[in-house]
Amino acid sequence: MLLMLLLTGEVILSAFLGNTSYLFFILFIALFTGFLSFFQEQNTGRVVEKLQSMLYLKAPVLRDNKP
Repeated sequence: MLLMLLLTGEVILSAFLGNTSYLFFILFIALFTGFLSFFQEQNTGRVVEKLQSMLYLKAPVLRDNKP
């Protein structure tokens, strides 16, 4: 999140100063980072769902050697 804020600030500063080469380069990095974070978040959600499906919600309890 902090990286995206820094990159956004750099893009605005580069646009204000008229430095187009840095503007497009930093904009590309910001967009690439955003897309990468989005896809990584989706994959994490799928992995968490698979892990939750592996968990047992009920466990047998033994009391006085009886279930």
